[in-house]
Amino acid sequence: MALQTAGGPTRHHPLSGRGGGSVSQSMDPAKLPESLRPFLALYEKWGAVGSDTARYDLFDRALADPAELAELKAWHARLSKVDPATYEEWLGGPLGESHERAKVYFTDMLMYFELEIHKR
Repeated sequence: MALQTAGGPTRHHPLSGRGGGSVSQSMDPAKLPESLRPFLALYEKWGAVGSDTARYDLFDRALADPAELAELKAWHARLSKVDPATYEEWLGGPLGESHERAKVYFTDMLMYFELEIHKR
């Protein structure tokens, strides 16, 4: 399945059989940019998205539970202090080649496009 990013290239879903592993796999911290390693637990929790339905379920869960939403707001506040230049090139690579990259991508998609956490 292909995903179209805003203004960017089409990306392939990590479960499309392109060899990057599964989003249910644990992340290897060594495969993340150093600047994103402090957020590993959140990417594991919020980035294991194998379908749009799963992402929408996470969205509903975050909105229904004030503690979950507070966790995401705190994550956003911490991530906002990280220089995007330290991870943007890595994140722009093929999603299907890295379940770590897929989890970061889908967490960011949930936070910024669905929840619009930066506006809450």
